[in-house]
Amino acid sequence: LSFGHNTHNQTAHDGYDKLTLPRLIYHLTNYKIIRMACGNEHTLALDDNKRCFSWGNNSNGQCGIGSDKLKVKHPERITSLPNDIRIVSAGADFSFFSAYKNDIYFCGKNHSFSANTNSTANTNNTTTTNNKANYDKPIKLTTCTNIMLIQDIQCGDKHALILTKEGHVYSWGNGDVGQLGITK
Repeated sequence: LSFGHNTHNQTAHDGYDKLTLPRLIYHLTNYKIIRMACGNEHTLALDDNKRCFSWGNNSNGQCGIGSDKLKVKHPERITSLPNDIRIVSAGADFSFFSAYKNDIYFCGKNHSFSANTNSTANTNNTTTTNNKANYDKPIKLTTCTNIMLIQDIQCGDKHALILTKEGHVYSWGNGDVGQLGITK
């Protein structure tokens, strides 16, 4: 079900600026969705077969479908991800995914944190805005290889947090108002 603001089809329903009552997302009725995440104007879904879907605003590549479409009207499968995703998380205009092997993937707007020069990004999937790369397909982050046993990933507007099963928290991204929990 989806409802709310819909200027970028983030509810997966055409023809509505907003939905005040929940409506079934027909494009997902053949899938058992086990986890969802909502960004400012895009939505992610994960099914029980570890497949990811996305829709909504894609102006920074946050839907991860490898397309320059500005708007994804209905759920589309993110085919460039491995088939073992277990966590999806959405920031304002970016997305994170974690696989069972603790690999972390990122797509969308790089807020000075996520996509690094050591990543396995294909330069064909990169656009640059304000000297910060945007990724329209998920890339594997190599800066997170020492983080073991990821329990959860949560994204804020321009930052992300990882909780490990040991209870450790890792933060990165834009920390201009203290949201990373570290001092400069």
